[in-house]
Parts: sequence; structure tokens; C-alpha cells
Amino acid sequence: MHRIKLFEDMMDGDFTPKKSKSELLRKDRKSKIDKFDTYFINLKILKGYIDLLEKSYEINKIMLTYAIILHNFIIVERQFSDLINGAGYPINKHLDITKSTSTYWINRKLVELYDPEHIVRNNVESIERLKVVDEFFSNNPEIYTRVFTEDEIDILIQTNKYNI
Repeated sequence: MHRIKLFEDMMDGDFTPKKSKSELLRKDRKSKIDKFDTYFINLKILKGYIDLLEKSYEINKIMLTYAIILHNFIIVERQFSDLINGAGYPINKHLDITKSTSTYWINRKLVELYDPEHIVRNNVESIERLKVVDEFFSNNPEIYTRVFTEDEIDILIQTNKYNI
């Protein structure tokens, strides 16, 4: 009987565990930290892929270009996050990549992400339909051909004063 009462005290009317404000804040903060961390982790991994592919004797130019595009697009996604996430075209959260030193494995992973049915490719193509982002890409076509840093993209956005 005592255990049942204790259990009832731990539950609210919807039979969901009660959580203190500090628990909820911790969870929210962890969620934000995880998003922040995956952003930098994915950028670092993609930069590693690009460096390895550029040094490879068996370079697949399509996959190298796609890795550059993914790298730059997740920076653009972060800069235009409200617009891109609001439209439902996030890329970073769907990137399931891991660090690798195998160009064979990297090419296989990029081919998987390049599949027209994959959500990452669909979102890459969909982002370009957003007017502000399309204008940014049109004014900066090198976004498709060279690796940018976050600061470089931030300067390009501020210089052209894109209305988000």
C-alpha cells in the first residue's frame, strides 16, 4: 500500500513522471549542447573527408564536390537556421557520419547521402528553393566549389544584408 501511494505521488494525472524545473532545464540545455556539438563534429568530420578525398589517387570528383557542398550547407543552415528549420529542410540533424581514414568508406558514405531518395540530398536541394538562401547562393557560386569557414560565410551574409 505504501509503495502504491509513493508511486502515485511520483506521477501526475496523465501518468507521466513529474519532473522538477531543474530537470527540465538540464534536459533543454543538454538538447541545445547536443545540437551545437553535432554541428561542430559534423563540420570537422566533413573537413576530414574533404582533405582525404583531395589527397586520394582515386579521387571521385562528384563525391568531393558533394562533401564540400554538405560542409558549406551546414554552415549556411546554422546561419539561416530559423528559415531553414522552419521550412523543414535541416541537413545537420540527418547527417549520420563518423570519422574515417578510409577513402573507400568515405566514398560509400557520400554515395549513400547522395542518393536522390535520402533526406539529406532532398533537403540540400530544397534549401535552394528558399528565396533568401537562393539569393545568397546566386551571389556566391563558389559555395559549391571551395570549403568555407563559418566566419567567411558570416561575412558574406553580413556584407549583403540578407533579410531573413
